[in-house]
Amino acid sequence: MLDVHRIDKSTFAVRYHFRSGKKNCDGSATITTANHGGRDFIEAINAKNGC
Repeated sequence: MLDVHRIDKSTFAVRYHFRSGKKNCDGSATITTANHGGRDFIEAINAKNGC
C-alpha cells in the first residue's frame, strides 16, 4: 500500500503496487467500511483500474 486518504467517515481512497509474475500493477481503489459492534470491517472494495 502506497497511500491512504479518508474521504469520509466510512470511505477511503487507497493506492497500491504489487507484482504478479512479470505483471506490475499500480492500482487504486475505494474502500468502504462498516462498523459492527464497535469494530470497523471492510464492506466493499471498488478497484478503479482493473488490478
